[in-house]
Amino acid sequence: MPRPKAKTEHACLGEKDIWHPYELQSMKTWKFIKIVNKILKGDYSVLDTSHCATTIEI
Repeated sequence: MPRPKAKTEHACLGEKDIWHPYELQSMKTWKFIKIVNKILKGDYSVLDTSHCATTIEI
């Protein structure tokens, strides 16, 4: 019987701060409003899908 593998510790994920427009479209209304408010404050940004590598600065 093989030995059990040692448990590896993974880094915890940080807070998501760049949002894809398609992801925003599929959100529930209350979560969408919460995220958009943070985008307008400048805490989060939206991925610019026309260039696929830059973010939109508001």
